This record gives sequence, structure tokens and C-alpha cells, in this order.
Amino acid sequence: KAFKRAAKVNKTHGPFAAMLCVGTMLSNPASGSSDVEGYVKGEKKVPLPTYFIAGAEHASVSPVLSKFPNGGTIAPNLHYLGRAGVKEISGLQVGYLSGIHSEMYYRNRTPAAVREKTYQTHFEEEDVQKLIKEATAAKELDVLLTCEWGQGYYKLLTPEQLPTVKTKPPTKAGSKKVSEIAMALAPRYHFAGTEHAFFKLRPYRNSEAAHVTRFVGMGNVGNPDKKQKYIYALNAKPLKGMTDDEKKQLPADCTLCPYDYQHVKRPSESTEGGPLKKIRLEKQDLSALDKQRFSGDYGGNAMAWRWQPQQSEGRFKHRGNNRKNMFPKRTDCWFCLASPKTEEHLIVSVGNHSYVAMAKGPLLPDHLLICPIEHISTSTESTPDQKSEMKIFESALQKCYADQREELLLWELHLPTKGVSHMHYQILPVPPGVVGKAQDSLMTSSRELGLDFKPMPKGSEVKDVVGTMPFIRFKFGNDSPSYIADVDPNADVRPLFQLVRRAAASAVGQPSRANWKYCLTDKKEETRMVDVIKHKFKKYEPFPDSDDEEG
Repeated sequence: KAFKRAAKVNKTHGPFAAMLCVGTMLSNPASGSSDVEGYVKGEKKVPLPTYFIAGAEHASVSPVLSKFPNGGTIAPNLHYLGRAGVKEISGLQVGYLSGIHSEMYYRNRTPAAVREKTYQTHFEEEDVQKLIKEATAAKELDVLLTCEWGQGYYKLLTPEQLPTVKTKPPTKAGSKKVSEIAMALAPRYHFAGTEHAFFKLRPYRNSEAAHVTRFVGMGNVGNPDKKQKYIYALNAKPLKGMTDDEKKQLPADCTLCPYDYQHVKRPSESTEGGPLKKIRLEKQDLSALDKQRFSGDYGGNAMAWRWQPQQSEGRFKHRGNNRKNMFPKRTDCWFCLASPKTEEHLIVSVGNHSYVAMAKGPLLPDHLLICPIEHISTSTESTPDQKSEMKIFESALQKCYADQREELLLWELHLPTKGVSHMHYQILPVPPGVVGKAQDSLMTSSRELGLDFKPMPKGSEVKDVVGTMPFIRFKFGNDSPSYIADVDPNADVRPLFQLVRRAAASAVGQPSRANWKYCLTDKKEETRMVDVIKHKFKKYEPFPDSDDEEG
């Protein structure tokens, strides 16, 4: 029925470049009836290029899908996209995820031999990792195809606006995992099936991208209700061909992201953290993922580091190791050197009271952090020794990059969070011409959010200006003053966590890297990047290991 209807629509309103299908595609999950063999044998024809994901398919079609674990052409014009990934279709970057979410199967990997021989109706963490990795490489996603809706879609709707879906009550429809994926990838369009209802959610703003996302739930094929559409015509311009101004245009009926309003346990309450904090891009034993999670503030905190415990003490032998053991051990903070969660391969230099490390998911290769060794949540709590030494590191980095004709963008956030907060400065070396662009972009976006940045009086400290209030401070350019804005502690601060990084990303021409999740790489590459930074910084190092007792 779908192909007959598609042929008619293509003839009267086309031609269309392709058809994308979501939900259970090849079979009736209950009866197992399927006419796919007719297309495979050439007895029936598909009217236009069709790309589909598979859903809760009946076991009878497993032999067909199992031949193409990574996707492939099943019949002329009929293409199975595969388990998960990104594919360019007619100029659009299309992300896809076959199967439905089952918490039991998501956490327990199916043996590869079984996955290759039998189509699995559920998706697993490995599939989501593949989608995230390929979406990261694509940078911007035009379309996302999933079987399930995102759980929490209804949060900004009134009861009268709720759709009539298969799941009862409608507030239980969808998958939390899918909503996390949608938040992380920020597609321009998101299509899903399985709920037997046609529903268009109002466009919503993304915290991770300039453009809005439009979610469309598709009706069941062949249903008699004309309002429950199962074919939706789309004429979309690829994001890569749009200007920044085009991406930023907001429809009159635009809302905030509804998924942000669902309850997600924070790290202090759960090991899971926020959206997709579980995702690891490095190859590893997936059975150990429960013990090695992303952590940080829910809402997309760009400063949430992913640390991997290391047993080696080599990097900290003598001075560094002594500093690690001087302070109380915290096992819940990624920034504390005494924590077993510290990823030591990211560290560039260690002083007596502070250290420098490459940021996790760096915006640019030399994106750095200056952190106090002892756990404090804000610079207003820092000791004179910590302030002095962090300033020494800042000056050394400024000299290092000035010799490379670059200036520093520096920023610091102190915002309300239920998670663990460890004070740090973010440092981003950029060409001098970028400094003004970054500040203009930040000031513009800040005004839209009601923030009022003012220059700090010369010689003043943060606590002299904002007291104990939450704040954002930045200093863009080597000879520029610091600007600071206090933040209402009762305000919704989620849009603020990546505010400065987003402005910096736009200024350097890398808007797709505003989200640290798009910038992750494996440990080997991180180690290589840190080695390059160490080489640059060597002659400016204020705390060289000249007193090291090795050898």
C-alpha cells in the first residue's frame, strides 16, 4: 500500500528524489505476513529510491535483513540503511537507528555471531555509539530516522494537544534514549513511527545548534483515517548549504526543547548523568561501560570531562605525586588530581596548587583548562596561592601563544548545579582577528538571554563584583579587561552552560563544534594532541620537572 500511494503522490506532486521509511517496514510483527520476497524476486517494483530502517520485524524476514548487517540493496530501488549510522541521501545527511529500545538488551551486548546471523529487533549501545560517531564526523544532521518517538515530547503541550497514540497514556509514549539522541544530535528534522499516529510537534530550539528541530510522528500505513498521514512530503535545503542567518531563523510557533523538561537523574543521584553521558567512542569491553560513564551537569555542560582511571603514577612522580596526595581524595570529581577518575594523559603541566590540561572534546586542538588541584567550586573560594599560580599559568600560556601570533579567549562559569562543580578557567588560543568576532557574538546572544555583561573594575576580584551570586566571566584578548555578569540563582541556567563556547565556535568558523560531544576523539589521538601542546609549551613551562628524581 505504501508503494502504491507513493507512486501516486510522486506522479501528481513529484518527482521526488527519494522516500525515507521509519517503523516496522517489511513485515506484520504479529502475523509475520510480508511481501518483501516479491520485490526481491523482481515480481514487484519499488516506484522510487526508498531507504528504510527496520523496527520490530517478524522473525520471518530476519534472513533478508541479516544478509545486510551494515545495510544494502535488498531489491531495485529498495535500500536497507542498516543498524545505525549516517548516510548522505540526495544531498541530505541522514542519521538512522533501526530497532526499538529495550533497557535489558541495551546494557547487555548480543554476541557478534548472533547479530550477524539474526536481525535484532532492539538497538544496543554499540549501535548508538556508531550513530554518534558518524554524526560527529558529519558535523550537522539534516534528518534523523528512528522507530520510536522521543519520550517527553509532550512536556510543553496542553492535554488537548496530546495526540492519539498507540501507547496508553500518551505521556508514556516513546523512548528516553531516543530523546537523548535527538538532544545530542540536534537534527533539523526527526521522523519516527511505531505509535500509529501522525503528529507534528511545534519546532523547538536546540541548545546544541543554531537551527530548530521539527519532529514528525508518522501514521500507520494503510489506516483509513485521512488525518493520520503515513506519507509526508519534504522539501529541505541541506544544512551545509544554509547560511548562519538562515539557520538562526526562528518560526513564529517555535518553542524550547521539550525533552529538556523531562526528569533526568543527575550524577549525584545516579551513575547515568545527562543526555548520552554514557556514550564512549573508544573501543573497549562494553560489559564494563556501567563503571565508566560520562559525568557532569545535566543540560549540556561543555566543561563536563570524561576521565578514565589510570593506575600509572609515572607522570606525577616526585612533585606532582606529592601534590596529589596532599589534598583530600574525592572519587566523584573528574577534575581532582587525587580522584581515581582522572585521565592523566590529558594533563599538560602540574604546579604546586594548580595544573593545565587539554579540554575533553576540545573546540580547537589547543583548547586548554587551568584547574586548582584542590577541590573548590568557584574562584571566589580560591586561596592566594591558587590565584597566584593560576595567574602564572595564564601568563605563560599567553606568552607561548603570542609567539605564535595568537591571543587567548578565557572564560569561567559558576552556575547552579546539583552535580559536582570544580572551578576552572577555559583557555582557547585564536588569531587576533577572531577576538572581536567572539565578543560581539557573545554579547548578542547574552542580551537575548537577559544577561548584562559589564567590565570589571581594574584590580577588582570576582567576589568584589558579584559577591556569592552565580556568574559568567570572560576575558577575550590579551590586553582586554574582564567582563562579568551575575546570574539569577533561580533562573533556568541550562542555556548558559555552553553560551561562551558557542560564541567562540561561531567566531572561529566552527559552529558545529559548539557541543563538546561533537568533538570527542579516542585516547590515542588525545595523547598525540597533548604531546604537541607540551612541545609548544616546553620553553614557557613555569614549573619544569627539573627536580624530578627519576634516573
